[in-house]
Amino acid sequence: MPHDILNNSTKLVHANCISINGRGVLILGPSGSGKSSLSLKLIGLGGQLVADDKTILKRKKKSVLASCPTAIRGQIEARGMGILQMPTIAVVKLLLAVDLGTRTDERLPTHENYSIFGINLRRIYRSRLDAFPEAIYYRVINNDLYKPWHHQTS
Repeated sequence: MPHDILNNSTKLVHANCISINGRGVLILGPSGSGKSSLSLKLIGLGGQLVADDKTILKRKKKSVLASCPTAIRGQIEARGMGILQMPTIAVVKLLLAVDLGTRTDERLPTHENYSIFGINLRRIYRSRLDAFPEAIYYRVINNDLYKPWHHQTS
């Protein structure tokens, strides 16, 4: 994923960002991969827009904060519908990275990381699951991204 380096602790990335209950979800992927579509679905479930298409990432101690460039704040593209205006969250601490550029068919995925500024975030890949947005929302709202995602045996 290419980054435009603004300085050692700030980067501009081609990604969307949604806040779910104050927890940031960074949505990565190439153009046309569905970043805005997934964002709109998460907003429909109760998430709030932080940024569409370009996201500023800033390291703050052991966290990564996400915000939107001023020029595009409050806007999200809905293909075939144009640019939608909506309220935004100014800044959010990132918790999760969703990579739409890679698809997985694993039923019980292993733990993967997305590393930026030397900080690891939980990474999940695009799934064929029809309820993929709902599953992301559920995981984030319940803050269980680091619990095992596979069957436990005793």
